Amino acid sequence: MLAKSIIFCFILSCIVGTVSAQKWGKITDEEWALTAPQDYPEANAVIIFAKAHLNVSLDNIEINYHIRMKAFTTDGVEEIGDRAISYHKKYDKIKRFKAHTITPDGKKHEVKKDAIFQKEIGSYREKTFTFPAMEPDCIIEYRFSNISERLHHLKPWFFQNEVYTMYSEFAVSFANGFVYNVSYQNVPVLNRQAKVEEMMDVDSYLISGGKIRTFTWTMENLPPIKDEPYMSAINDYRSSLRFQLVSFENPYNFIKYVEGWDKMGENFQKWWIDDYCNKKNDVKKMAEEVTAGLTSQREISMAIHKHVSEQFKTSRDYLNRYYMREKMDGLLTEKIGSPEEKNILMVEMHMAVGIPCWPVAISRRSHGKFAPNNPDLQQFDYIIAVTQLDDGWIFLDASSHLSPYGIIPPSCLTYAGLLINGKQSELVNIVVKSIQSYRADITRMFVSSDGTVVCSTECRYSGYKASQYGRRYERNEPDEFVEKYYLERLPVDYVLDDFNCELDSLSQFHMTLNYSADELAEQLDNNWIIKPVRYAYQTNPFESEKRLIPVDFQYPFVYHSIVEIHTDFAVEQSMLPENMAKEINGAKFTRVSVMSDSCIVVAHKLEITEPEFKVRRYQALRDIFDLVARTSEDEVTLVLKE
Repeated sequence: MLAKSIIFCFILSCIVGTVSAQKWGKITDEEWALTAPQDYPEANAVIIFAKAHLNVSLDNIEINYHIRMKAFTTDGVEEIGDRAISYHKKYDKIKRFKAHTITPDGKKHEVKKDAIFQKEIGSYREKTFTFPAMEPDCIIEYRFSNISERLHHLKPWFFQNEVYTMYSEFAVSFANGFVYNVSYQNVPVLNRQAKVEEMMDVDSYLISGGKIRTFTWTMENLPPIKDEPYMSAINDYRSSLRFQLVSFENPYNFIKYVEGWDKMGENFQKWWIDDYCNKKNDVKKMAEEVTAGLTSQREISMAIHKHVSEQFKTSRDYLNRYYMREKMDGLLTEKIGSPEEKNILMVEMHMAVGIPCWPVAISRRSHGKFAPNNPDLQQFDYIIAVTQLDDGWIFLDASSHLSPYGIIPPSCLTYAGLLINGKQSELVNIVVKSIQSYRADITRMFVSSDGTVVCSTECRYSGYKASQYGRRYERNEPDEFVEKYYLERLPVDYVLDDFNCELDSLSQFHMTLNYSADELAEQLDNNWIIKPVRYAYQTNPFESEKRLIPVDFQYPFVYHSIVEIHTDFAVEQSMLPENMAKEINGAKFTRVSVMSDSCIVVAHKLEITEPEFKVRRYQALRDIFDLVARTSEDEVTLVLKE
C-alpha cells in the first residue's frame, strides 16, 4: 500500500509539473522586461500565459487554471484589473482560489475576500474580483480549481482572448478506457497535434498495466478578439478547442457520456417541455375559441400566432434557462412570459387543434454558431417553432407582435436547430422567408428669408428594419425615442413641435415629426448655406483600421435619405453636392442632387446586398462607409437673385 501511494504521488507531481512549469508568484526577468508585442504594438496589456489542465476520473473532472497578465499602461490597468469566474451553481465547486498583484518593486498584494463578489445568473454563479494596487508595468496572477460533476458538458477552451495572448495551453489527463473527441475552431492545422505523455496508472497498473495519458495543446502570440460593430457572437471567431468525453470502458464498467441528438431531444422534451406544460385542457379550450369558424390550416395557424404574439406580453426576466415560471399556468393567468414560453404555448395550441407543430431549439447569433457534430444541449439558448401545413413547413416566432407570421427575428437567422419530438427528435435545416428590409427618411426643409427653418420628416420602415425600430419605440417613452434616435442626431439646436408613430401587423413602422432648426441655414451676404438633414450613418461605424473578424449585418437592407429644400426667396444659381456612386461586391452608395423650379432634392442611398463581408473585404467596405459619413457634412449653397 505504501509503495502504491509513493507511485501515485510521483505520478501526480509529474502531471502537475507538465502543465505548471511557471511557479506561482515567481516572475522571471524576461516577464518583467516585457513590452507591447511587435505584431500588436497598440497593446495596453498582455496575457503572459493562460493554462488549463483537466484531470478526468469516473467521479468528476478537476480543472486547474493558472493565468498571469501584465499591464503596460493606465488603459491596460483598466482592461485587466477586473476578472470574473463563471460556474454552475449545482454541479461545479470552485476550490483553491488565489489571486494577487505584483508591483514593479516586487511587492505582492493579495486579493482580499472583501474584493470578491458573487452573483447568480440563472443556473450559474459568477465570482468577480478586483486586483489591488494596480499600476502600469504591474503583473497580476490568479489560479483556481473547478471540481465539476458535468462530465457530459465541458466548456470550450479559448486560446484567444480579449487581450493579446502570448501563450495559451490546454491539457487533459485520463486513464485507459476513456474515449474522447476534439473539435477545433480557427486553430491552424499545425497546432491541432497534441503533445502526448504517458505514465503508469496506479489504479489499474496491478491489474492490466494501464497508463495515464496527458494530451497538451498550445498556441502562441494571439492578437485579441474584441467587440466590433456588426458582428455575431464573439466566440465564433476566437481560436478554441472543444474537448468532449464520449465513453469509458474497462472489464467492469461501460459508461456513455455523449448521446445522439435523438436522445438529447428526448431529454429536452422531458426536462423543458413536458414538465412545463401542465394546462393541456385550458390550452385546448383557448385554441378552439381563437380559431372558431376558420377552416384552412394557414388561417388557423395565423390566428394562433396573432393571439399569442398580441395578447401575451413578452418579458426578458428568466427564472431559469428558458422560462420565467416553472409551469405554464402562470403564463395563462398573468398573460406575460418569456419569448420561449410564448413559443411553447403557440406549439401547444397548434397541436391542440390538430395541426402538427414542434419546438425547435436553436443557437441565436449572439450565442454562437451551431456545431451539429458536437451533440450538446448547452449549444442552444432559444426556442422557436415549426409547423407543418398542407402547403409546406413554416418557422414561427411569437415573441413580438411586430414580427409578422412566418418571419423569425434577425437574431434567429441561423441555418439549423434541433426539432424536439421525443424519441423522433432530429436536426432540421431552418429555411427562412426572404423579406425586404428598407428604411426611407424623407425630409422637407422650408427655409424662409427671415432665417427660420421648419422641417417635416417622414420615416418609413419595412421588414426587419420595421421590427427593429418598432421594438425600440415600445421599449422607450415616445418622447425619448424621438429624441434619442432622430433629433439628437441633428448637428444643431431644435424645437420639436409634434410627432406621430404608427405600428401595424404587416411589418411596417411609420413615423412623422415636425420641428424647427434655424441653424440648419445661414445667410452670408448674398448666399444661403443650407445643411441637408440626415439621421443615419453620419459617422463611420468601422473605426478600426484593421479587423480580424467578418462584418455581419445579419440581413440585406436599403437606407434611403431624401431631402427636399424649399425657399420663399428667388434663387439665381446653386452649388449642390456633387453626384457620386461607389460600389463594391455586396454594397453600393449613390448620391444625386437636382434642382427644379420648385425645390432642391438631395438623395442618398446605401444598399447592402450581402449580409456578411469577409476580413479581406473589410477595407473596401470601410471606405464605402467613410464616404457615406463624409457626405453627411456637405452643404447646399444658394445665390440670391439681385
